[in-house]
Amino acid sequence: FTAADMDIPNTTLTLQGIALSVENVAEQLGIFQRAREIQSATLSDVSLQSNGISFSISLIFRGETLTKPTVL
Repeated sequence: FTAADMDIPNTTLTLQGIALSVENVAEQLGIFQRAREIQSATLSDVSLQSNGISFSISLIFRGETLTKPTVL
């Protein structure tokens, strides 16, 4: 990934990246979609560049994922 932006109030992380192939992007998206901590993973802004496939993935975390742990 080449950049990341975290929006804590909305529990959203947006990642930008460059991949060697569309298959690599799809594989990474699938990994995020299967993660139990993530409510949704959305791919956008996909384009062919001279150095690979540029893309953006927005992840919305489940509310409990970003809460402070309780000390027992």
